[in-house]
Amino acid sequence: MSGKEYNNIIAVDENDTVIAAMPMLEAIEKGYIRRASRAYVLNENGKILIQRRSKNVLKPLMLDPSVGGHVDEGETYLDAAEREMLEELGLNHHIYPLTEISEPYLHNGFFSAMYKVVIPDNLEINFDTEEVAEILWLTPEEVDDLIVRNAAECTPSLVDSWIRFRDKLIST
Repeated sequence: MSGKEYNNIIAVDENDTVIAAMPMLEAIEKGYIRRASRAYVLNENGKILIQRRSKNVLKPLMLDPSVGGHVDEGETYLDAAEREMLEELGLNHHIYPLTEISEPYLHNGFFSAMYKVVIPDNLEINFDTEEVAEILWLTPEEVDDLIVRNAAECTPSLVDSWIRFRDKLIST
C-alpha cells in the first residue's frame, strides 16, 4: 500500500454497538468488527459497475462492488456510502441519491449496509485512480459468471453482497 492516510474508523461488537474509533489498520490488526458501507451503481440499461481496486489500497487489483469503504468516526452508514461514492467515482449523492437495499448485516468481520443508485447510461465516470484502477460495466449474468469463474479475483465483499442482494439490486 502507498502512504494513503485513513481517518479513524468505527469498531463495533457483535450487536453493532460502537466500541471505539481507531485507525483502520489497528482495528484490522486487533480483529475488531468494523462498519462498512457498500453500494452498487447501475445504469438505466441495467448494467452494473464493478470496480477493480487500485494497487494503492487494501486488496489491491481485486474486483469489488461499485463503491465501498469503512464508516469513519462521526459518520452514519449512509454518510460513508455517499462519501465513498464521491471519492471513488465522482458521483454526487445530491444528483444521484442512494437507495437503501439492506440494513447493516454482519459478515466476514464487517457490519455492512448496502445501497444502490441508478445513473444515466451515457454518464462519464471520473474515478479516482488512487483508489480505483478500472471500472467494468457488466450485465447481471456477467457478474454471476465473474464470481463463479473468477472468484479469486473478487473481494469477499463482492461475492457475498452479489449473492445476497443480486435479485433485490436488479429488481428495485
